[in-house]
Amino acid sequence: MNMDNLSLIRSDLVSLACEYGLPECIQDSKVLFNKWMENAKNNPIDPILHSTVYCTAVAEGDEEEWNFVYEKYKVATVVDFSVFVQKVLGYSAGMEVEHLHLKVSSVV
Repeated sequence: MNMDNLSLIRSDLVSLACEYGLPECIQDSKVLFNKWMENAKNNPIDPILHSTVYCTAVAEGDEEEWNFVYEKYKVATVVDFSVFVQKVLGYSAGMEVEHLHLKVSSVV
């Protein structure tokens, strides 16, 4: 098995663990995301795990995490990243944050 296949399997396993609410996965995602928030120029998250970590952090977080991702969206220069970030913002759990997401969607 080559390294690309192992990376994809790792990504799938982490994704499933977080989707099923495994506390260790959720905690690890939040820790990684918070490290990124502390130093926005140095993203410590493995690119293959971006989707899972970002979505988990926004879903488990509050307006602070949502705003951080939204700021990344506003300065994104790559269309694929903008679409990806819109998806991530949709994982917010709070009604107020969901309202913000609707505002963003209506502007785009």
